[in-house]
This record gives sequence, C-alpha cells and structure tokens, in this order.
Amino acid sequence: MRAELLTWIASVADGVRDAIAFDDYPPAVAMRGLRPLLFSAASTYVDDIDRHVSEAALAACIPLLDDARLAHHRAALVPSVREVLGTSELWQHRERAIDALDDWGEDSSGLEGQRNPFLFCDTDLSPDDFSWHPGSSEGRHEEPPF
Repeated sequence: MRAELLTWIASVADGVRDAIAFDDYPPAVAMRGLRPLLFSAASTYVDDIDRHVSEAALAACIPLLDDARLAHHRAALVPSVREVLGTSELWQHRERAIDALDDWGEDSSGLEGQRNPFLFCDTDLSPDDFSWHPGSSEGRHEEPPF
C-alpha cells in the first residue's frame, strides 16, 4: 500500500513537472507549492527495508527535486538513486535513475537502462518478423495518417 501511495506522489510530481508552461494557472501553482510537503512525505521511505517501497519513494523524490527549494537534497539521494533505483528490476526505474543522475551532473556509467524500448511488449515476434514497410498496403485499406 505504501508503494502505491508513493507511486501516486510520483505521478503528481510528474504532473507538476509537466505543468511548467502553466506558470499562472492556479492549480499548477498550488501543486508546485506542495512540493516540499510531498518531498517530506516521500523521502521518509527512501531507506525502507521493503525494496518496492524504497524504489517508489526514490521515484517520487526525483521529479520533486526540480524545485530550487529542494535541489540541495540531491547529493544525499545520489547513492540511493544509483544503488537502489539504478538496479531495479523495473526498467522504468532504471531509466529514471539514469536520467536523474545525468540531469544532476552525476556519473551514471555502469547503470543499464532498457536496451530495446519495445521489449516489454507481450509478443513472441522479433522485429525481423514484421514484413510491413513504407508503401506496403497489405492488410491496409488506407494510408496511415502520419
């Protein structure tokens, strides 16, 4: 349950990060004002003994640290981002760790992200199994809209 709540905090933090263009939009301004409170709640669980909780807490903290009021916490979280999130079984967490470390000017070498972004798709087909190519109309009745 804690991991799910921390994942919700991460989604709120990502939403606030994405709402940067809405500087004068009152809900976005209010949400940005909550970043320190959200960080305080999430950072409590960074060192939790349950790895899922710890990973969710780190994933929630990263976008919150874009706030200038919280940026000074980055250095303290770098080891956990590298050692916990960077070695997660979830490729999304590994990618978030690599992106955060790179954005913060930290070394992300040795961390392995998702090599094939479509690997998570539920398919037994390899990329070589697809015979469609631009201009092929086999199985299509109209051209794609892009």
